[in-house]
Amino acid sequence: MQPPAPTPERTLEYDTNILHAARSQLREELLIDKPWTEVILVRHAQQSFLDADLAAGGAAGPPLSALGEREAQAPLTVATRADLREVEMHGDVTEDSAAVRTRLTEALTTIAADHPDQTVVAVSHGGAISAFIASLLGVEPSMFFFAAHASITRVRHHGGRWVVQSLNETGHLPAGDLVSH
Repeated sequence: MQPPAPTPERTLEYDTNILHAARSQLREELLIDKPWTEVILVRHAQQSFLDADLAAGGAAGPPLSALGEREAQAPLTVATRADLREVEMHGDVTEDSAAVRTRLTEALTTIAADHPDQTVVAVSHGGAISAFIASLLGVEPSMFFFAAHASITRVRHHGGRWVVQSLNETGHLPAGDLVSH
């Protein structure tokens, strides 16, 4: 027995069912209909590049510039985590890319697990943020984009999965202070 011949109505119904199934799967994969933790990754504000400040900063890095001081003003509760540090560089030796990716993924997964169904801000460094996002997207090299100072990158976490929502947002910065790298 042959199935009924397609008619415009049957084709439309069939296409609508396929579209609905595809949208449902996409919503599942993007964590749209699940409770999720949003982690807002913020690159630290602009630091001073004056020779005296660079020399005085040591391992912690130089202090913020005047622009960086303006960028950094936010009334937040702060907890410091060493595992959100920048890619380590000592002379000619740089921290292994896989180690950076693992370190950041473990740190941010712990933060997300400690704050289920909440929004958390994590301030880190450009290279560290790029390495984390590169690991989520499966791209090489780890430093595949240059995060602007005080830029925002948003990710969602649920059930061991991460989904990138935005990358390197700068629209919140005043136009005159816009993007510093």
